[in-house]
Amino acid sequence: MRRTSIAICIITAIGLSVCACSQSKQEENTETKTIMEIRTNVPAEEEEETFTEIRYRDGKAYLWDSQEGAIFGPCKYIYYYWDCDPGENGIFRYIDDDGLVGYAEIDGTNVQIIMPGTFSEAEPLSDYTLVKEGDYYYYIDQEWNRLTSGKYIKAYSFREAQGQYARVQKEDGIWCVIDREENIIFDGYEYINKLPDITCIGTGIRDGKAALFRLGDEWPEEEREIVLDDFTQISDPFDEMAYVWTEDKKEGIVRWDDMIVEAEYADVTHEMYLDKEDIKGYVFRCQKEDGYDVVFWEFQSGTVWKN
Repeated sequence: MRRTSIAICIITAIGLSVCACSQSKQEENTETKTIMEIRTNVPAEEEEETFTEIRYRDGKAYLWDSQEGAIFGPCKYIYYYWDCDPGENGIFRYIDDDGLVGYAEIDGTNVQIIMPGTFSEAEPLSDYTLVKEGDYYYYIDQEWNRLTSGKYIKAYSFREAQGQYARVQKEDGIWCVIDREENIIFDGYEYINKLPDITCIGTGIRDGKAALFRLGDEWPEEEREIVLDDFTQISDPFDEMAYVWTEDKKEGIVRWDDMIVEAEYADVTHEMYLDKEDIKGYVFRCQKEDGYDVVFWEFQSGTVWKN
């Protein structure tokens, strides 16, 4: 059975002009190697077995087999983050000599280009892959079919929200949230923060004010979106909460329309507190001019204590 691992090697050749009969010996003696190896589950006694690695020689990237030599390349770059587990056969991205991202597939020592360099940006191949071609972003599946028709000047991965939603910016500069069928779920935002990967609360700026929205169909229409007129900035969400800032830079914590920490502090930091390894809630350390207030918020009851 073939045992495979991945290594990244940077090899700098120090060349000297010699006659052809002695060139290989001279290169063997003068070649300087700086090696950073990343290998998976290869015991020391088995390191003589076959492995595959990424090498850089003379400013070019190669996929290198320990027995066969170069099996892919040269190109500008080969992504170490493979779509498959490191060291196993699968699809990987590379950057060609024109600076464009393509995809290739490795099977043993055989490597086949399945999509030549086409994209200026591309994420690992999945059933909803974000790519950029020319001036616009769009999404494709694993058969290279285009899944969206909108002209998006900026877009983010569906992976942010467990493959269900993505945030995109249209040609007019407005941000919106789309689902997998490209239905617009929320629209009219100057910016939308990173979508939640666990909870359903998203945040952004709408009409110059902080706003929150709920992803999913279980919420009544009137409870799906709220604009907080007192705040002009809002953070990424965390556990259905977010930092908010007033126009004069006072900071607080909001959970939907409930103020967990009033926006009257110069700086607020948070950390979880535990009880017998169970998460009980959050502790907020709130800086004011003459010291600190400390606010406790409990998950289960929603109780807030301030001292």
